[in-house]
Amino acid sequence: MTDHSQPNSAEHTPTPWFFSDPENGGIGHINSNPEGSFYGDIATVWSDGLANAAFIVKAVNNHDALVKALEGVAEFCSADTTTLGAISRLTAIRNTALNVLAAVEAKP
Repeated sequence: MTDHSQPNSAEHTPTPWFFSDPENGGIGHINSNPEGSFYGDIATVWSDGLANAAFIVKAVNNHDALVKALEGVAEFCSADTTTLGAISRLTAIRNTALNVLAAVEAKP
């Protein structure tokens, strides 16, 4: 039986991804080319999925930063917090979290 609980090992298209608003016939594109050309096309999006496409691009582009921030929180929580470095580690984690939140909450 095939184990579908783990994603395949194929690499995803490198970030950042871009969303090109539709110009012809309500078709937009998610791609890896900032110029919005068909080169680097990841997905074609019809007019009823435009808001979802913009949300997908935002989520993909912020994924690595969110994971890094959560790893920092997990590391801090498992570390000895009585050391002198705890305050500086906590400050760094807080700053990372604030930067990620600002990017995630920004309008596309």
